[in-house]
This record gives sequence, structure tokens and C-alpha cells, in this order.
Amino acid sequence: MRWSHASDTFEGEIFFDNISCYGSAMDDQGYLYISDIDKYEVRRYRLGDENGILVAGTNGVGIGLNQLNASTYIFVHELQAVYVSDSSNNRVMKWNKDASEGVIVTGGRGAGNARTNWGPIGHSIVARLAQSQLDSSTNNWIQNYIPQNLSGNLSEIASWTDIIRNPNTNPLNYKNWKWSRKLHIAYIPDWSCEYISTRDCLNNRCVEGALKNYSQRLIDNNCDFVRTTTSSFFSCSFCW
Repeated sequence: MRWSHASDTFEGEIFFDNISCYGSAMDDQGYLYISDIDKYEVRRYRLGDENGILVAGTNGVGIGLNQLNASTYIFVHELQAVYVSDSSNNRVMKWNKDASEGVIVTGGRGAGNARTNWGPIGHSIVARLAQSQLDSSTNNWIQNYIPQNLSGNLSEIASWTDIIRNPNTNPLNYKNWKWSRKLHIAYIPDWSCEYISTRDCLNNRCVEGALKNYSQRLIDNNCDFVRTTTSSFFSCSFCW
């Protein structure tokens, strides 16, 4: 449905019906993308077109690369590639324009919290989505602390905290960052379903404490450029 911003509008305009719409997105050409959670598919619509074009989930429900199982949130790249949160398959899929099947960009190994269930691509996607929601003043401010060669793209630093402490990606200096390992998680006991900061984040040595610390540094005018940049990298990585 489309609703006017006019104050005297009491009813919306129905564009499409008979859709179990869970997520929607619009690309820069004005096409509307809708994920139908009951039909296990994503379609692209132009206004006035009731049928749309199938762009993801071309073969019903399942775990195949041409299938989805509970298509929920979606994101559309500027080249009309569609990223789909394939919820019941515990994965994120990317479907290029006119593709007959998608590719797994993260997950796809069942439910769980193993590191293999979420990786650099997963961090990158969430960072790109988050940056798209920033207002212009915030986005302009953060550009000051992103290296120029990254073109202001937060998704390029979303995995920074994993890279710096990994001997494979930072063989010369990874030992200098070992101290940051505890900042990636919160230590909730197996027997508890509740997070209690005084118990699970002693001395602020967990992800919550790290976000508080580095967020505070970002607004501290006494921090120099290096400390502010490092704080922005930590904050970006830990937020997603």
C-alpha cells in the first residue's frame, strides 16, 4: 500500500494484494521488491504491474541454490542484485539480476553461534544496511575517520577487529591485539537465559563495555585523530 503524507489522508492505495509481504525494498530505478514468506520468493514490481518478475526463489521451498525457505528481509544492490535473508535455512543468499539460482554469502551450515555461521560477508552486508540508515550529517562526520581508499564505505571496516587479531591476516602484529578477544562477546552462563552486565561483563570486558567505551571516545573532543579513528573502527565492527 501507498499512503500520502497529506494530513487529510485516511486510506492508503493498494498496489498489490494476495501477498504475504515480509520485507520490501526499492532500487534507484524505482522498482519495488517484495519478499513473499508464504510463496518462498522475491518479486520485482513496477507500479501498475500486478504480477511482477520473479528474481529470487525460482523453484519453491527447499535448501537448493534455486530455493528459499522463509524469505524475510531483503536488500537491493545498485546493480539490482538482491540479498535475501533465508531465515529457515539459516543463511543469506545473493541473487544477481536475471540469475536462475543464488549464491550463499553467509551461513548455510545450520543454526548456531559458530564463527563459520557468520563471516566477513555477513558483517559487510549488515554494515552497508546500517550505513544506508544514517542521516547525512552523521554519515559526513564518519567519513573523516574512514581511509580515503575505502571511499567512505563502512562495510570495508566491518570485520576489522577480526582481521587485526588473526595471525593469517595480520601475521606481524596480531599478538598486539590479543587483548581485544574478550571484547567480542558477552559471557552469559550456560544455565542462564538472561544477560546481567554486573555478572557477565566484569570490568566492562565484553562487547557491551567495548561499545560504551569506544562510543564515549568518539564524542570526546580531547581524543586525538588516531584514537578517534581506532574507536570508530571498533564501534563499527562491534555493532554488527
